[in-house]
Amino acid sequence: MGKIRKLTEKEYEKYSSLWDGEIRPELIEKWKEELLAGRRIIFLYEENEEILGEAALVLEPPVSEEKTEPQVSVARMMVREEYRSRGIGGALVEVLLREAEKMGCTQLTARIPVNNEQALRLYRRKGFDSQQFRGKDESGDYVVLLARLDEPREQEEEGVFSYYFASRAMLIAAAVFLLGSMVLGPFRYTELSVAFGAASGILSLAGLGFGFASWDEET
Repeated sequence: MGKIRKLTEKEYEKYSSLWDGEIRPELIEKWKEELLAGRRIIFLYEENEEILGEAALVLEPPVSEEKTEPQVSVARMMVREEYRSRGIGGALVEVLLREAEKMGCTQLTARIPVNNEQALRLYRRKGFDSQQFRGKDESGDYVVLLARLDEPREQEEEGVFSYYFASRAMLIAAAVFLLGSMVLGPFRYTELSVAFGAASGILSLAGLGFGFASWDEET
């Protein structure tokens, strides 16, 4: 099980080195300035001190003197490709929502590429159910979704759980039952051996089913 924590200012140089060749240097410098100014909050998802995912909020000044609430949006949410479909993205979005609520914000926006169906499903499931804008830039079509934080919403259980974990658990259990069947066979515990073998087959099929389901699961 991993943990989510805030990135400190002192760690930024080491953290930004992960983007070598992926993010434009001027953009990395801009993010650093925002972090030092307190306008960017970065969260890291780690397992065994390795960064598997990250998410960030960016704060903009109020749009007018009448509205004193800062404008807050999801600036970045990313999970490393080989660790997707494990619920990490959902856990990160949940942290962003809670952080925005702590700051007294009544809404949070997120900009998502139209062709990223997994991200769209994830954000909508987390309460980003109001489309504010649809546009197009050099990267393609995108939508801006809004979550209202001043309205009650269902709270999900803490932790990261997904079809991915269910698949792994089923396949491990299947291997244990198969081993048990092989051990019992030579000692002529035929009925028990057959039962263990049947259980192994059922668990294997269930594990494969959860595995296929995890392909379409949110990050």
